[in-house]
Amino acid sequence: MQGLLTTTNVHCDPGPCEPTMLLNAALVVLISTLSIYFVVFYTLFIIACWQILKKAGEKSWKALIPLYNMYLMFKIVGMKNWFWGMIILTIIVSTITTVDGFVGLTSIKDVDTQTFDFQSHLVTFVTLLINFFINIYVLCVYGWRTSKIFGHGKGWAAGLVILPNVFWLMLGFGKSKYNKKVLKEFTQKHK
Repeated sequence: MQGLLTTTNVHCDPGPCEPTMLLNAALVVLISTLSIYFVVFYTLFIIACWQILKKAGEKSWKALIPLYNMYLMFKIVGMKNWFWGMIILTIIVSTITTVDGFVGLTSIKDVDTQTFDFQSHLVTFVTLLINFFINIYVLCVYGWRTSKIFGHGKGWAAGLVILPNVFWLMLGFGKSKYNKKVLKEFTQKHK
């Protein structure tokens, strides 16, 4: 019984142990905070998506299915092929960065003197940079189309790009109406 109540103090000598413990603690805090933000923002997205899909004539419960809900959000603004293009782009970027990272790891000869070699990861950097600009472009086009189809203008489109969760909620719960005529105009104009 006495063994169960006894505690042992673990002592860490000053030196290399302390920075590692601080770094681990900082990483736990960072990951926890980001996880909370992700859950909050994704929940807000689901709530907004539910209402937007209802306005667009889709079944609202489909907002609960991850990835499919994004497909539907692209579909209701006539961009379902763009959605598949983004999925393919994500696979390509992930493959390139993984292969480049693996090649970089296998080329390390002396781990103790390893420094970050920018040139060895240039492919990853360029790939991620191109991916970033493509994503920004798609987000802008998506915001513009969504804004027009729900009867709004450039300011609303900018809001959908800069503060998407806020503007999606306003779109879903506001007085905005889904306009199939505008969608048909977009699809006919951009065939």
